[in-house]
Amino acid sequence: MSIKTILIIAIFPALVFSQSKVLTTAGNQKETYRTSDFEPDGTLVNINRISMWVYANGESARNPDGTAGTIYPRTTAPVVFSDGMVWGGIVRDGQSPEIRVGGQRYDSGTLPGRIISKGVAEDPGDPAANRIWRIRRDFATAYLGYDAAEYFQKPVDEVTYEDQEQLRALYEKDWREWPVEKGAPFYDADGDGDYTPEIHSGEPILFPQADEPGLANADQVVWFVANDLDSATVSDLSGSPPIGLEMQMTLWGYDRRDGLANVIFKRCRMLYKGVEHTPTTAHIDSLYVGQFSDPELGTYTDDFVGCDPALNLGYSYNASSEDEEFAKFDLAPPSVGYDILAGPLIPDNNDEAIFDLKTIPGYENLPMTSFFYSASGSHPPLPCGFGSYQCTVEWWNVLRGFLPQSDPRDPEPFVTFDGQPTFYPLSGDPVLGIGDIDGIIVPPGDRRIFLNSGPFNMVLGDTNEITVALVGGMGSDRLQSITVMKYNRRAAQQAFDNLFAVAEPPQPNVTATSLDRQVLLNWGENQDAVQRVEEFEQAGFRFEGYNVYQLPPSRFINIRDGVKLATFDLKNDVSTIVQEEFDPEAGAIISVPVQTGSNSGLARSLLVDADEINRKPLNNGQEYTFAVTAYSYHSDPFAAVRSLESGPAIVTVQPHSPNPGVTLHGTVGDTLPAHPTRSTLDTGHEILNPGGVYPIVIDPTKITGDEYKVVFSEEEEMLFWHLINVTRSDTVLKNQTNQSGDENYLISEGLQVKVVSAPKDFARLTDGNPAFLEVANEHGPVVNVDAPDGDLVWHSLNSAGSGDRYFLSTTTPDESGLRPNFDRLVPYDFELRFTSLDEGS
Repeated sequence: MSIKTILIIAIFPALVFSQSKVLTTAGNQKETYRTSDFEPDGTLVNINRISMWVYANGESARNPDGTAGTIYPRTTAPVVFSDGMVWGGIVRDGQSPEIRVGGQRYDSGTLPGRIISKGVAEDPGDPAANRIWRIRRDFATAYLGYDAAEYFQKPVDEVTYEDQEQLRALYEKDWREWPVEKGAPFYDADGDGDYTPEIHSGEPILFPQADEPGLANADQVVWFVANDLDSATVSDLSGSPPIGLEMQMTLWGYDRRDGLANVIFKRCRMLYKGVEHTPTTAHIDSLYVGQFSDPELGTYTDDFVGCDPALNLGYSYNASSEDEEFAKFDLAPPSVGYDILAGPLIPDNNDEAIFDLKTIPGYENLPMTSFFYSASGSHPPLPCGFGSYQCTVEWWNVLRGFLPQSDPRDPEPFVTFDGQPTFYPLSGDPVLGIGDIDGIIVPPGDRRIFLNSGPFNMVLGDTNEITVALVGGMGSDRLQSITVMKYNRRAAQQAFDNLFAVAEPPQPNVTATSLDRQVLLNWGENQDAVQRVEEFEQAGFRFEGYNVYQLPPSRFINIRDGVKLATFDLKNDVSTIVQEEFDPEAGAIISVPVQTGSNSGLARSLLVDADEINRKPLNNGQEYTFAVTAYSYHSDPFAAVRSLESGPAIVTVQPHSPNPGVTLHGTVGDTLPAHPTRSTLDTGHEILNPGGVYPIVIDPTKITGDEYKVVFSEEEEMLFWHLINVTRSDTVLKNQTNQSGDENYLISEGLQVKVVSAPKDFARLTDGNPAFLEVANEHGPVVNVDAPDGDLVWHSLNSAGSGDRYFLSTTTPDESGLRPNFDRLVPYDFELRFTSLDEGS
């Protein structure tokens, strides 16, 4: 089997806008092949609590201006200054030198574009090659203000509508032009191998209804391809000649409220395609791949690092209890780590590996086989700079787990603080303060780390992969942040081990209407969106309810920063949902309520008239931010996660009085007049329709003044009702079944029309009396005979008769005796016909 090598990296980073170190060494400034705004060579992974820049030439984690570009939590401070993938091996292709190293470390040894044939790559100056693609599933409806602020490098309060729409257009362009022909992953709905997406009215049709770009059920995916064929570029980085590797990089994330909200996944797929004169017998021996990172937790001069071999984890944490940059946000210093979820494949007949998100028998995934760290200005020294073959030798040592400046034929190992040789320096426990931990040998400062995996071999034409997770954790102090980071890291590992069969509740579709000192939130008008949200059922999770929040202004959207205004949940036996989570105050993982329902029943709109954050009424002209989420429930009491909450559907709105010349048709909550139907039987008795239609004003700005009617249809013994706009001859609601009178009705054209079925009771005359009406007898039709002496088939009709004449009997002189049998009677209409015995009845 020809094994293909792929790198997958999950990232839990930290986000900060602050001053940070900038590379000044010659040759370290990023060279770019700039394209138009709609064919960028750099973009962000920023769907959740992490934001990270990445570029088409393979560089990542740095802002376009060269400062730290990985922020966690978003809009706070940086956690990574720069990172990249570095590889090295013994290349047996008849050319020298054989030991070669490439990848990205500050500068990049790769250029944009794929390898077309041996030694021939796409032109990196061609915008079609020097391009990075980014998609997100909700681009058509998502609030993109914070995304645009990060992408266009401006404060969020300066983001314009045009900025958001430009970004939305770019998402749509990348969705349509997803480069499947170059290797980008996609969901093939029709199985024909071709990518044929569908976008209707600006909104994408998702898999399985249509082809969809992406993988792993991710909410946001970034993809690009680069190569190491340019000799000058590789030499400037490491002093090596090229190997002939193509790197296909996929990064993705999830918009969630659980541990995966703190992760970016990165898969680096390495294809050995060769240089111009590579023979068909070429192969690479003892190939290693390493995740390089230069952590920067706020202020970069007070950092520590460490590793946990059992978790395949390397991480950074703060040396002091307070960091100057995070203190600006009243936050403790976070921790950020890289977790090798699965290393490259090697043969093993007794094991199975994960490759391309599938299990492969007969192979195993390599773990983190060594960890390297360096402290700026201290021991162990940094590997050499750039452009000399000595850099290749030193990085080759690092990738194998040895000190960089040692003899590669007899390399010198790391040693612990007590002098023991190790492949895993600083593997003690800083939370408990035991073992080999940072700070014993060298003081706090600027750190670099490598997480390495190998060796493995590749022959010409092979592909292999490595999967890594960058994990962030924020606790109440610097050491608790490590505990939280490791807790979040577990979520990443479990998601990967389960091949990313992650359940994800769909996001509601919410709109906001500005009223006089009021805001109307409405998520019940899009019938397709409501159905998608409320029929969610995946991996044991089912839709349970909605939460409504008010959020602080001008901050990254974090639900925990907001105030919950309301919860609307299904009427069932589920109310408070409890699951295990990390409690910063307790410093431990404990069972906590994650959702608090009350079995109130669903509602799909909310009228807000108070600023609950500032405890005062809403002011006209002031901007407010609200969010609506959907949450689900898992009935398994042993499930690690019992509830999932969707990403927030965010709206920002300013209340105001009606515009001049605008007249509103009613106010919120008004019930408009409806004309109930009446039935007049041929007896002359008039009976009120026991049900009713109640048009309730939800959004007075959308009331049309049109005429509507409700009609019914029946299909396979199921009764449906339909709302028709008579004025426009348009059916605005179809196939509705709710006739309970509760709040669980859709909203259309500003109205919530409640259709209420007949109660479980007898039909009543206009005077309120119950009636089984006698409409005809042996003398013909019974017309206008007063009850109860002739046409009300009730007690009085048979009060003097014998038992065999009763067709409906009670033991009481009124209707109360019939109630135990109402469930058998009231769903039906009865017609009893009496004919003479001579006619056979």
